[in-house]
Amino acid sequence: ARAEDKQTLEETLLELHNVAVLNANLGLSRTNHNAALYIKLLGKFIDSQSDACQRIGSLLAKQDTASAEREAHTLKGLAGNFGAIALQHSAEWLETALRDQAMPDEINQRLARTEQDLRELVQALCAIKGLQADKKARQSGITPDQRQQAQQVTDQIKRLLADDDASAPDLWEANAPLLRAFHPQAEEIEQALAAFEFE
Repeated sequence: ARAEDKQTLEETLLELHNVAVLNANLGLSRTNHNAALYIKLLGKFIDSQSDACQRIGSLLAKQDTASAEREAHTLKGLAGNFGAIALQHSAEWLETALRDQAMPDEINQRLARTEQDLRELVQALCAIKGLQADKKARQSGITPDQRQQAQQVTDQIKRLLADDDASAPDLWEANAPLLRAFHPQAEEIEQALAAFEFE
């Protein structure tokens, strides 16, 4: 199985090198050329950042510019780490507009540009079989509203865990199907909760 894993890893890397909007060499250099780690982080990036621009749009609709700026800052940093230079630049351009409280039209124009760069990257990454086929399958059946609900429940569970509150596992259990669809590491979380390993 090891040799097979290595082959899959090399095939995935080869495909990553063919993604036009990604400088995989730069990204790999940031992980000390640990290919498995780089691939895992890219999978996590898809999970956490695919809807970043929608989140920024929602925050702007609520006039929460500070949180929108934080989201853009996170996106910029991650894109830079992975070697997604175009996305890094457009997210930085957006972050600057938010920080300087630019006119709404200017912000919307920059958000649209960032969204386009993000979509291009995510589509290219999602087409790579070895990257996160299993996670995508788990998340595909979940609507944006359900994602939001899962995020709220997750935040509630985190608060309970911080207080060493033993009702955290019950709350997980009550929402298990939704949370399993939302969290890539659901199995690990469930095992830890079952063993009361709240850390």
